[in-house]
Amino acid sequence: MIKMVAPNSKPQTILELLKKRKFCTITHQNADIDSIASAVMLYECFNSPIIVPRGMNRAASSALQKINTWGDMIRNGVVILGTNTLPSWVNTAVIVDTSWPESLGIDLGNVNIIIIDHHECREEFDNKILAYWCDEKYPSCVEMIYDIVQIAGKDISRECALLAMSAMIADTAQFRFASLETLKRFARLGDEHNIEVDDVFSMFEEEVPKSQTIAIIKAAQRMRFQDYRGIIIATSTVSAYEGKAAMALISLGADVVYVGSQNEDAFRVSGRASKKALRVGINLGRIMQRVSREFPNNKYVGGGHDGAAGLSGIGDVEFVLNMLVEETKKCIKTNI
Repeated sequence: MIKMVAPNSKPQTILELLKKRKFCTITHQNADIDSIASAVMLYECFNSPIIVPRGMNRAASSALQKINTWGDMIRNGVVILGTNTLPSWVNTAVIVDTSWPESLGIDLGNVNIIIIDHHECREEFDNKILAYWCDEKYPSCVEMIYDIVQIAGKDISRECALLAMSAMIADTAQFRFASLETLKRFARLGDEHNIEVDDVFSMFEEEVPKSQTIAIIKAAQRMRFQDYRGIIIATSTVSAYEGKAAMALISLGADVVYVGSQNEDAFRVSGRASKKALRVGINLGRIMQRVSREFPNNKYVGGGHDGAAGLSGIGDVEFVLNMLVEETKKCIKTNI
């Protein structure tokens, strides 16, 4: 395994590499709007094809239906969906919105890689790392890409700007976790491309499926919780919409929520934390990572942000939920 021996790079260093190399951009599997927007912005500025292994999540798919150029990009071969192998011409790949090889769902072969991510960096790639820029201060990855684009003096289309602004809203939970710099970038994009805030929120407009409503109600019915040192930790199970259900339980008053689903031998867990939990030092991304590292051979894959994270793998979801609760208690005990 080759560690990331180079120091954490700066935007200018990344830019110099991007200008010199022909590359493709790879999103994580089940790509969200932040990952897609980052890749599209790189394509517009550097003509880099986009590879989306194993598809996108529902919100990204819904938003992209409102972007006219997305269909053209797929038809023209700019975007490759659902593949697990890289095209033979790829020598360098830029990985956006993740630094975990397990989350890609694609065989990287021997290509050189550049990583741009706003999560905590994990040094687990076997490939040669040309550079990596991981900065948790950025609430979204597309903001990192936008800063590179600004340094390069490149222009982007109105549709790309709309995607980027949508990503900022999505990854900050509608600005709940936004920084002042996020708001400045959002306002700059809107001003430059004549995009109103309502235009961006309309990207997320869709009829809520009845199945989602039922999942949230069931999550509330099945919720188990405990008050540990003033922090309410809740768990529940559903068959789908784990993230939506977790957010709903936070809105009911829980501080840390883990909602899981079981599909035969596989499980998936979404975690969410309240601002109160964040103030006492809860970081769900690190909790998910610690639990995932308890199991060898990449049996579990976990990580994310301080206030929102996920974990998936092969195993029993109830066992995993209990592990997450115990790990959360350790974190609270250390900080309170």
